[in-house]
Amino acid sequence: FGALALAALTVVLFASADRESGVAQAATFQAVALPTTTTTTTEPPPTTTVAPGAEEVDDTIDVSQFGTEPPAGIIGPVLFSALVDAGADPQAAVCSAETLLSRFTEEELIAGGIATFTEEAVKPLVTSSLDCGISQEVIDAALAAQRGE
Repeated sequence: FGALALAALTVVLFASADRESGVAQAATFQAVALPTTTTTTTEPPPTTTVAPGAEEVDDTIDVSQFGTEPPAGIIGPVLFSALVDAGADPQAAVCSAETLLSRFTEEELIAGGIATFTEEAVKPLVTSSLDCGISQEVIDAALAAQRGE
């Protein structure tokens, strides 16, 4: 009985199909790249505007919670030495390195070209150093020394 019902259904569907135009059209498509999501950013944190008469908030990281020994790894010790040699407080240098490495992995930083010391590649380093209270002058001196200037 099932085979007979299937045959009857096939005949009904075939008979009711639209056969007035015999022109076939090819379906086309165009590949579109999907957006990717990134969990990291190299953008510095947004600056805030303080209303007139309001107190300015200090958003630097408290460096007293950091030690004075360079962090382990590839980037941490180099950054620590460069900053201390340029005049940064050792705790601030550790803060800068650990803050940088909490925001980005060493692999991401290396892939981003941090070893080239270009302006774009060192933006995350500059941001973490500023967040730890290291002056732009000390940061610039450390970068100049690493660039051989």
